[in-house]
Order: sequence, then structure tokens, then C-alpha cells
Amino acid sequence: MVVGREASESVALMVAIPTVSGAHAMIEVSGDGGKVMVTDLSSTNGTFIEGQELEAGVAFELKEGGEVIFGDEVRVWMNQHKPTFVDSIARVKDNA
Repeated sequence: MVVGREASESVALMVAIPTVSGAHAMIEVSGDGGKVMVTDLSSTNGTFIEGQELEAGVAFELKEGGEVIFGDEVRVWMNQHKPTFVDSIARVKDNA
């Protein structure tokens, strides 16, 4: 699933926040034990897991209870292998 600000066929979760790039990052569930992997897609403002900026193009695991931040406003928490998206206005959207 691609997270981004751009309305396009490739973006599955559109976030209308200026610090999120058009196609910002990808979230995937791997076949290897259902790990949740996050890859920054060369975003302008970065993708962070637990405060550490991800290297563009390299997949990093989002562990249970972990937090990923897109830009500086959109946060995702991983609970029971289900991402929960919270933007800076505190709206919550569960990805069922």
C-alpha cells in the first residue's frame, strides 16, 4: 500500500497534508511471518520509525506497538498486525 498526498492509481492511502510527498512511502506485509515493512519512496520530508529516519528505498520492519511518521504530521501505530493511521488533526482511520 502506497501512502501519499497525490491522487493517483498507485496511491492507496491519500493524505492531504503538505509535508507528505505525492508517493511518500510503501507499507507491505511480508510473507515471512507477516512482518510489516515500511519503505520510504525518496520522500521530501522523510519517513521515520521510532524517531530514526529511514534510508530511501530500503525496507524497515515496523514492530508491534511501533510508530512510523510520514513527513512531520502523519503517524501510524502497529497493533496486532493492523496499522492505525492518525494525522495531526487527531482523526483516526483503521485500515481493516
